[in-house]
Amino acid sequence: MKNILIAVLVIFAISCEAPQLEYYVPVEITYAGYQLEMKHEINADRITHGLDVLIAENKLTEICRDYAITMDDTRVYNHRFFLDRWVESEAEHFGEVIAINYLTAQSNMAAFKNSAPHINVLRNPIYKRIGIYRINNCVVIELASYYTN
Repeated sequence: MKNILIAVLVIFAISCEAPQLEYYVPVEITYAGYQLEMKHEINADRITHGLDVLIAENKLTEICRDYAITMDDTRVYNHRFFLDRWVESEAEHFGEVIAINYLTAQSNMAAFKNSAPHINVLRNPIYKRIGIYRINNCVVIELASYYTN
């Protein structure tokens, strides 16, 4: 009887173990050109509002690239499939801003500052990482925070 009780306890202990969750670990990347200028514009604004600077992140940048290319190819500029991009990012929190027809990072940032929904996303203190991609006249910016930041 004692052996059966021990066997039952062992089975119970094994079946109750918590699963080991594997969280995505962000990969920092270096920007150049327009991406670097846009990141500097956003971070300068965040600093003036007492927020942490955003760190460029590889996966977010790839997501931005793919969506910017899709929008440029289709000439449809909107936030459709936003939730799909959030899931793909593996982020805990996720935000997105899109701009078209601005030639410089400075003019893009000026437009964002004149749009409460856009600037509120860019100034949200929860975000720690950023992805930026521009193709032709289309810019996609993804912001995120990760479980592992």
